[in-house]
Amino acid sequence: MFKNLISIGLIIIGGITVVLFISTHLAMAADSERHKRVNGMDVYLGVIPSQLISRNHSNMHAPRALGYHEYHVIVALFDSKTGSRITDATVRVNLPASALTETSEVLEIMQTNGVISYGNFFRMTVPGKYRIKVMIERPEMNGTDTVYFIYQRPRD
Repeated sequence: MFKNLISIGLIIIGGITVVLFISTHLAMAADSERHKRVNGMDVYLGVIPSQLISRNHSNMHAPRALGYHEYHVIVALFDSKTGSRITDATVRVNLPASALTETSEVLEIMQTNGVISYGNFFRMTVPGKYRIKVMIERPEMNGTDTVYFIYQRPRD
């Protein structure tokens, strides 16, 4: 009987360990979907439905009527070695507008509480996965660095 209790206890502890292991990897995978490293830069992506943006900030980019399926795409860049923000880049995003077309926008420099990032609004009308292409040019670098993110647009 005592051996059975020990066996059951070990099975429970093993099960808990497996659940914790899997959930940790899922959490890390979710973070990796918003972070990429390329050519000495850490690139972070944020996507926010326009409905969640304060009316005080709705005109932060070129004035436009924000529709129900408008999303604010934000990119933050950091030097991988020093951790300092990169503020001198030109950032362009290509995002599929539909199955047949793609929208391409240069992200505008945004300064919020003294912190620089890059952002602009994009229309995503259909729920599902969007492959977001981020192209980064810096004055001291030759060429363009490109990273891809997958964003899962939720259902309405």
